[in-house]
Amino acid sequence: MEARRLKQLAQGEFEIKNWSEKSAGALAGPKVTRATVTQKFTGDIKGTATAEYLMDYRPDKTAQYSGVQIIKGSVGGLQRRTVSSTRS
Repeated sequence: MEARRLKQLAQGEFEIKNWSEKSAGALAGPKVTRATVTQKFTGDIKGTATAEYLMDYRPDKTAQYSGVQIIKGSVGGLQRRTVSSTRS
């Protein structure tokens, strides 16, 4: 499969509109949570996004995470729905 290359750089900002984080692990042991996040994009990317993250907190209170984000909106005037995955 051939990799796709970006032809232009999109610039903009996003704002977190809501962050809802709830326990997803056992009562004992490391802290594990699930977060549902909504975002608003402005700039070259206009639209909204919903993301689901699963986070495992370390003793120093930082976390490693994995998640999926669905962005609905427009890029360069073209309507798009994009799904991306992320992890730390």
